[in-house]
Amino acid sequence: MNEELLAYLEKANSMTSFKAAIVGQDPYPSNPSGIPFCKRTFNELFERTENSRCCGQDVLFSLGFREEVVRRRFEKPTDVFYDLLEKGMVVLNISYELLDAPYVKDQTTEDFRKKMFEKNERKIDEAHTYNRPILKKAEKIFLLGDFRTAPIFQKYYTGLSATEVLIHPSGNNLKGNTKEKWKATWETTYLLNKIKSH
Repeated sequence: MNEELLAYLEKANSMTSFKAAIVGQDPYPSNPSGIPFCKRTFNELFERTENSRCCGQDVLFSLGFREEVVRRRFEKPTDVFYDLLEKGMVVLNISYELLDAPYVKDQTTEDFRKKMFEKNERKIDEAHTYNRPILKKAEKIFLLGDFRTAPIFQKYYTGLSATEVLIHPSGNNLKGNTKEKWKATWETTYLLNKIKSH
């Protein structure tokens, strides 16, 4: 774990309560800042190309943040996520290292999950140590992704309940039969509305 992530988790752990915890999968494979969903520059955070899309921008959009306002109001991306923290919204990952969990064609869901748990036990346990005390203070818990994040949460975070499992904001889910579900979640203020609802 890098110092930036540890400082963020320490700050989160010092707080008494949260309106919501948003739990992602694992760090970006390239140039992560440490804080989940965050990048080091706004150009990276708001990158949108045919082959690359930073999902942090979609999480922020669903929380009501618009790129032009974010760029004008904040000096750097980490400031945005600390602002969220002060407003009672914490972002976490189910693992703070890349999960070793490749999907093999024709593999059953049960076999995939079994191998995922076996290969990543240390990583998941370490994240759990930091995450559980924070998640216990959250009124609502949103899990991003039903393929890796949700099953890991269900196995390791006994006694805690997720409010909802959302489609992962990865651009890969903008293809095929998940496209409309993705758009309904990440091209609207869906997450903000869910946090505000009772």
